[in-house]
Amino acid sequence: MSKSKQQLTFEDRIKIETLLKEDRTLAYIAEKVDKDRSTLTREIRRATTGNPNEKTPTRFLKFMYTAREGQYIVDKHVRRAGRHSSLNSYKTKVLQREIHQRHYTPGAVVARHPKLFSNSTIIYTWINRKKIPNVTYHDLPMQGKRFKRSIVKNMYKSQREKNKKTKLAELFSINDRPDIINNRTEFGHWEMDGVEGRKGGGKSLLITLVERKSRFQVAVKAKSKQATDILAALESVNERYGKYIKSITCDNGHEFINSLVTGFILNKFGSLYIANSYAPYERGTNERTNRNLRAPWYFPKGTSFNKVSQERVDEVTEEINDKPLTHVFSNGQSPMRMFRKYVRELNKKQRLSNAF
Repeated sequence: MSKSKQQLTFEDRIKIETLLKEDRTLAYIAEKVDKDRSTLTREIRRATTGNPNEKTPTRFLKFMYTAREGQYIVDKHVRRAGRHSSLNSYKTKVLQREIHQRHYTPGAVVARHPKLFSNSTIIYTWINRKKIPNVTYHDLPMQGKRFKRSIVKNMYKSQREKNKKTKLAELFSINDRPDIINNRTEFGHWEMDGVEGRKGGGKSLLITLVERKSRFQVAVKAKSKQATDILAALESVNERYGKYIKSITCDNGHEFINSLVTGFILNKFGSLYIANSYAPYERGTNERTNRNLRAPWYFPKGTSFNKVSQERVDEVTEEINDKPLTHVFSNGQSPMRMFRKYVRELNKKQRLSNAF
């Protein structure tokens, strides 16, 4: 049975968004909207990252998909589709002669050839994008002062990212974390951090999480601080402990505070709280358990995690979790024993609630 025309309508996108929220598979959704699975994959990547060829696995992106954003991007592309470059071979020759040989500025070129060029901005754009062979900003009298605009633009972009990160930190501030978490009276609230390896020894690091009430620790390797690698590590955590995580508190490092990772945490784990800058004591449990990992007989500073297997990491965390706690409340129990106790209590409550 052949698939229908592959262009998605807004109604299709609404159906896709609805089925994704129901956690349906892409194969199932593709059948429901009568499209190829690859069409859905490109649609999700385009709507969430802006790039249909993005390599991020769709399992990390699909929960961020919205029909409105998908339609907006397509409409925006359609509006631009009819704009073809006005640069032809004749104009190219003129620009090569005037700029490369005579060192005219784009403004002077426009003044000399008003019927060919309407403004100098487009000429600067062509030079910047290397559309004119043998013409670079070095051919300009001021060595491409206008090209500094791109640098300034990047500075503004960096500032925008910083502002976005600040807004996220304010939106999910640890200052708004409820007392039930602060006082460790409820099981399922975790702290998260990253333990980096030796500089020059590879980009791998450990993503560490510790449950606040039991002090039970989990550590998962991540290939790098890139969002997709952090997501892969968190997906591994979700598969093993997801149903025991109600909230996560982390610092405001860029590896955690970005749209992909923040969205994943909110969708999969529940609540997110971000500690204040320069306040590691707000995640004191995580800081202490990380020091345990840094012991000389485990992963001291200078360790290259590229050379450490996940199996070895699991062995170390299991050994640490099996050591008795010295806190008065623990009665000498280990994090492992306390964690299992709280898991049994939680499972019992769920069974009773399901019975009714």
